[in-house]
Amino acid sequence: MKNNLSLFRTALLLLCVFAFTVNADAQKGQKKDWSGSYIADHCAGKTAGGTGICFDLSFELTKGYDDNNYVGTFAIDGFQTMVRAKVYAIVIDNELRIFYDSPEEDNFGFTEEYGTLLVTIKKGKRLIAIWGEKLIEYEFVCKATRIQ
Repeated sequence: MKNNLSLFRTALLLLCVFAFTVNADAQKGQKKDWSGSYIADHCAGKTAGGTGICFDLSFELTKGYDDNNYVGTFAIDGFQTMVRAKVYAIVIDNELRIFYDSPEEDNFGFTEEYGTLLVTIKKGKRLIAIWGEKLIEYEFVCKATRIQ
């Protein structure tokens, strides 16, 4: 009887280890779906008159033709600014890289070449946005910010 109970416990333990391993492998193979809304804000000081120079940046992304590609829109609203553009994104490892595609009809003032990197979003404990040089040059953002 003791041998049967010991054998049963061993078999049950092996079954639990196997189930955990299969579940961990299945989760490891799953890719993050980057579809959704991403929002960041940045303030670049004040005007001579004391008005805040602040910008809200947002991306709306949906899946493209496969799990590693996305399409969407990009907007910047703030001090004397209204940017509207189409974007595309590519997943590389655990990062999402978003590129400029083309301006929308109601875009004012910000146009870039097709394929200009706008931002790289890295996933860790929080989402971190590493902004592209063109957005930094225009002072819409600083080098890296949290993104929601």
